[in-house]
Amino acid sequence: MTRLKMVLLLAGCLGLAASTPCAYAQTSIPAWQTGTITAIYADPSDVVIILNVNGPCGGNNFDIQRSNTNFSEYTSLMYTAAAEGKSVGLYVTSCSGTRNFTTQGMSNF
Repeated sequence: MTRLKMVLLLAGCLGLAASTPCAYAQTSIPAWQTGTITAIYADPSDVVIILNVNGPCGGNNFDIQRSNTNFSEYTSLMYTAAAEGKSVGLYVTSCSGTRNFTTQGMSNF
């Protein structure tokens, strides 16, 4: 790959060149992802946070599994951040396709 192609690819991945798609959907995991919550869905196995940006797995859905030790505290924090319109940070530890699985999160108030 030429140096120019590598620069254009990196610019596309960083959102600096809108016409250049990012060829690598997944970045290294684990990773922190920041964004604003646009929706929250609850289902029997997890709570899904939808952010305004894609995560390291390629999609904008971030799963909090009910089996997490901190599930209650984590989801309470996300509900509060969503209600206040605050940005959040989510720690992605694994992927399933383009789904981002998280174990912890943060928000500043």
